[in-house]
Amino acid sequence: MKLSARLSELMKQKGLTQEELSRRSGVSQATISTLIRGVALNPSVSVFEKLGEALDCPPDELHKAFVDDRYQRPQERVVDRQLLAALRQATVAQKEAALKELEKPDGDRKSEK
Repeated sequence: MKLSARLSELMKQKGLTQEELSRRSGVSQATISTLIRGVALNPSVSVFEKLGEALDCPPDELHKAFVDDRYQRPQERVVDRQLLAALRQATVAQKEAALKELEKPDGDRKSEK
């Protein structure tokens, strides 16, 4: 589970807002926000310890979710770059056909052969 989802889930269970979690944990609301949005670069171990204590969750669980999320992102970036490269090379007609295909419900889309 991604850290953002795990933090949101724990906050919901405890009935906490970001501001309340910040007060309870001593972690700035800005840091909590970056973690929930998935844009935190390198939070310190103490952040996970403080949040874990405030949320009654093992800090290792939060740290693992953060690390797992970071290792998944490079794969997503590779796919994004490949998609952008393909779009740059596509003709206008191919782009229009792709958009029409994406607008269809999942069950109605052509499967790749």
